[in-house]
Amino acid sequence: MSYMVCHFGKYKAGNVFGLQKHNQRENENYSNIDIDKARILLNYDLVNKNDINYIKKIKTIIEANRRSERAIRKDATVYCECIVSSDGTFFENLTEDKQKEFFKSSLEYLKNKIGEEFIISANVHLDETTPHMH
Repeated sequence: MSYMVCHFGKYKAGNVFGLQKHNQRENENYSNIDIDKARILLNYDLVNKNDINYIKKIKTIIEANRRSERAIRKDATVYCECIVSSDGTFFENLTEDKQKEFFKSSLEYLKNKIGEEFIISANVHLDETTPHMH
């Protein structure tokens, strides 16, 4: 029996650039041995057509939703990342279109739960052992 994985992590501003580089595959080399560089072109983003600057997008969202004039704490959580996936067997039994539908449905669920205006990207990685979405 397959299972769904939905993991949330909280990050401070200092971590965001590294997450952007990983999610959008901006690095030349990766310490993660599961990344197959020959398959990076298979990855896609369900929210953005092109790579974006996470910090700028986050600052825009924060400024649009601030209720206070006070400065934001330097150690504040500014970014939450959700990783959605399942086990390898689940994806082996799905066509490419059905895999994409799984990630689109997951994104729609997250939009409904937290608000579409707070989603900055939905990077789907097909270049690793098991497909997943950040």
